[in-house]
Amino acid sequence: MKKIIYSLIVLFTLLAFDSKSQVFWSEGFGVGCSQGQLANAFAPTATNGAWVVTPLAAPFPNGVDANEWFISATEQGQLVGNCGIGCGGTDDRTLHMGANILVPIPIVDPGAAYLAGATAFTNKRVESGVINAAGKTNIQLSFKYLGQGIPASDFCEVYYRVGGPWILLQQIAPSNNVACVPQGEWTFLAMGLPPACNNAANLQIGFHWRNNDLAGADPSIAIDDIQLATMTVTFPPIPCPAQTVVANVNNIPPGVTGYTWTSIPPVPTVTFNPPTGSANPTVTFPAAGTYTIIVFGSTLPGGVPTATAVQVVTVNPQLAVFANPISQTVCPGASATITASGANTYTWSIGINGPSIGTGSSLLLLFQHLRLLPILFRVN
Repeated sequence: MKKIIYSLIVLFTLLAFDSKSQVFWSEGFGVGCSQGQLANAFAPTATNGAWVVTPLAAPFPNGVDANEWFISATEQGQLVGNCGIGCGGTDDRTLHMGANILVPIPIVDPGAAYLAGATAFTNKRVESGVINAAGKTNIQLSFKYLGQGIPASDFCEVYYRVGGPWILLQQIAPSNNVACVPQGEWTFLAMGLPPACNNAANLQIGFHWRNNDLAGADPSIAIDDIQLATMTVTFPPIPCPAQTVVANVNNIPPGVTGYTWTSIPPVPTVTFNPPTGSANPTVTFPAAGTYTIIVFGSTLPGGVPTATAVQVVTVNPQLAVFANPISQTVCPGASATITASGANTYTWSIGINGPSIGTGSSLLLLFQHLRLLPILFRVN
């Protein structure tokens, strides 16, 4: 009697860890000189909604000649390192605090220049529309700015809220304006938002300007190119312990140039080479298990982290896959059962490109014709 011979081929399927990141919200304030355009109730980017200005009573009330938040190019947005200029050319509008008086001499929106004195005490917060950050975690806020003021009395602060009270993030330090007097020099600032902002569908960003000094020191504050971004890290397939792979930081948020890597749990130790500085270090996982990999991004190498990415990586034990019997001779019309072990899932097919003929750890085959059959099963 003629016989049928089959043999087994094993194909390993490996899973890659991947995710995406992006600048998911931005505000550039549009273009046009627009001198005198109040920020309150104005939507320079329609999809972001209108900005709202809230006068505050504490720690001091606003004076009769209080300064005002404007959105115009009288303080025009520039590249980082450039000095401030007024309207003309591209007319890149900014959000800024400026004088707003009509008598005895009208001074309305001169740019980032504020009126000082008792009648010009100012205590106002400008607030973004509601930002949908659902699905976003470890959010970085960044923007360009110029400003001076007097740190103890005339200054701007960054706030946020998630449907509740406004919470202080930090005070904005004066920019380095020595080369630009009497104008300011554009600089860059980034900061990480706290965990309360993760997945928030009702996030808002605010800027609070206050001045109660009798002398003042221009420029006040001007802000441009606000961005909210997330950063993620990805790994290629990790088939077995002790193998070295390359990690990748994706869609790097604005200004991030330095990186610090760590892992949880601390033991067994995951090796990063180098552990700081690189967005693409080589990573070695010492043993099978689940690891939480964390990378902190900073605007200067070794600086304060402003962006964070987290990825959970599962390293499976080395697969030891068996199929029995590995080969067998059967007669036409007879059947044979093939079993496999050592993996999580199985897909059986005839040949590498053949259709699936079953799943599970065992397969019953009925052989009807004389032929040599390479039986392939995929595992992971």
